[in-house]
Amino acid sequence: IPLESMEFLTRIHYQAPSDGQWGEHEIDYILFIQQDVDVCANPNEVSDYKYVSADQLKELIRTAESKDVKITPWFKLISDSFLFNWWDNLSLLQSQKDLQTIHRML
Repeated sequence: IPLESMEFLTRIHYQAPSDGQWGEHEIDYILFIQQDVDVCANPNEVSDYKYVSADQLKELIRTAESKDVKITPWFKLISDSFLFNWWDNLSLLQSQKDLQTIHRML
């Protein structure tokens, strides 16, 4: 994927506990790309992926716990706060950029 194809939207700062000894505390850069890609997921990072519509994703998130579906803490935070607004404005991504803010989601 060419770097110039990616759109930097914003940054989030979050932390999440993990197994009692380890956890996450990081600033993530949110990058968007709109194109067909071949997914070559790192098996140490991604156990599964699936293409879904916005409504299907909302349902997946809503029922994840009861269906033993694991969703990373950062993805849950982003989907609760930003994702669906971005999704609704894919043709207007420039209007969604916030290059100055680090959104604190602690």
